[in-house]
Amino acid sequence: MSERTDSIPLPPDMARCEPVACTMGARCARKLASIPPKGASMVGAGTWSYGGTALCAGYVSADGLRRQASPVAPRKVHPPLGGA
Repeated sequence: MSERTDSIPLPPDMARCEPVACTMGARCARKLASIPPKGASMVGAGTWSYGGTALCAGYVSADGLRRQASPVAPRKVHPPLGGA
């Protein structure tokens, strides 16, 4: 079993993956996300086509999910110099 983390916001109902020879496992949210107590299914190595590459049908970018979940800070608006 690989190390899984709660810091990846993969929806609980989305399947998790435990591939054997995956080249994208270090970046794939399905492999890295924690397994919730209810709702998620586990799929094995042969489930996704193309064998776990960037073209894998099951590949989900962990970095992309983290960026989507991060709130964007509002831009600060400063008054013009010289105050008018």
